[in-house]
Amino acid sequence: MSSLPRARNKPLDFTLRGIDVDHPVLDAMGLQRETLTAFGVGYFGGKGIMHNKVVIPFHNADGLLVAYTGYSPRDGSITYPKTFNRRLELYNVLGAEIAGLREDGLVLVTDLLNVLRLYELRVYRVVALPTEKLYAPQLKQIRDLVGDGGRVDFVPWTREYRKTLAVLLPYFHVRLHRYYEGSEDEFLAQVVQSIGW
Repeated sequence: MSSLPRARNKPLDFTLRGIDVDHPVLDAMGLQRETLTAFGVGYFGGKGIMHNKVVIPFHNADGLLVAYTGYSPRDGSITYPKTFNRRLELYNVLGAEIAGLREDGLVLVTDLLNVLRLYELRVYRVVALPTEKLYAPQLKQIRDLVGDGGRVDFVPWTREYRKTLAVLLPYFHVRLHRYYEGSEDEFLAQVVQSIGW
């Protein structure tokens, strides 16, 4: 009896043109131009659902481009294409793998832009959930990265973090970092200091 094929997001057959890393709206985000360029992030003034948004290319674990997500500078919301199954993916999983894992584990965040912010703080072993909860394909990717019993520093940016924490705890040594006060940048700097990387 053959097993069913694993669900996958199809790689895109196009790339967006005219992504601007020097647009003034990016200044307010406080990210360095080098970081934006490294991740392919920039302002998109073209047509479609990403119009007037900061686009974030989303690659799967094989390094294939499977979606563009759009960050709205106005309200901070993230737009995902309807055809993109977010439950199958983690953001920056290949980057975290290339950075090297296993012994020190990784940082799991719930905001894609926090991957870039932590990158600027020299934390490269970081992935982001594009979903509110953690699903089985995402859990498998984390297990592949750090192994059972590996270390995961969980930095949720939403109130709905308890279900994700409950899924992580049976498999990993988890340290929870909750946001309480101060700016986002100050909080992330405290996280970096506390994890000792």
